Amino acid sequence: MLNRHLNVPEQSLTAMESIFGWVVLGKTKFSCQRIISNHASYNAVEFQLDKFWQLEELSETKPFTNGEIACKNHFKRTHTRDSTGIFTVNFPFRDSSDELG
Repeated sequence: MLNRHLNVPEQSLTAMESIFGWVVLGKTKFSCQRIISNHASYNAVEFQLDKFWQLEELSETKPFTNGEIACKNHFKRTHTRDSTGIFTVNFPFRDSSDELG
């Protein structure tokens, strides 16, 4: 939730701004078995096109570091899966404790 909110005391309603848009909540006087949900959104065409092209762009692939390669190889060598489907893997340890944070 973000910091902006609006109150309508006579209706017992509160509107709160979230990263997804506005959320309206409060009590109702009616006992209704039906659930009604509404959604409204507005996106500027420029914003949508910008996002589209960001998704379509080929990103630069960065080579793996030696540490990342070692982690991947360690996982391949030591992982197992039991009869319930749970994966286990041995903890990787560094040769030198000087490298620890």
